Amino acid sequence: MREILSAIIEYDPNVNPGTIYNVGPRLEGQLLEKHEDGSWTLLDPEIAPMLEGAYAWGAPHIFQNQERAAHRRLVIVGLLQSHPAGLIAADIRRRLQANDEYRLDVDKDMIKSDLKWLKEHNRVTVRPGSRRWITPENQHRDEQQSLVTSG
Repeated sequence: MREILSAIIEYDPNVNPGTIYNVGPRLEGQLLEKHEDGSWTLLDPEIAPMLEGAYAWGAPHIFQNQERAAHRRLVIVGLLQSHPAGLIAADIRRRLQANDEYRLDVDKDMIKSDLKWLKEHNRVTVRPGSRRWITPENQHRDEQQSLVTSG
């Protein structure tokens, strides 16, 4: 249990150790199995994320809505960074649904909400005169190219 507590405190130093010590007895038989040597294992490893550094890896259903939204938004920004000309919302949705790497179950309202949030936080913007979403870096590059070609 000390190893688990150490790993959790490394991940989040503000965690209450008492909460961690209570997890085993509270979940024994439902989600955890206690062994004779005092160790614990998950009955179903698919129900919990694996922690590696600052990242948590696991099936989408084990994460809360805000965690899935944060992941989607990171992917959207990365997608737009790799498409300097920008993408319309429908193209973003199609790419997120079709790519096995992302495996995101999204609908148009989620994308619309994510783009609104990203715009409010200055992570994306709409290309002037179009419906294409771009990153501020790509907008800045467009402005620099415009100065070069018009000057």
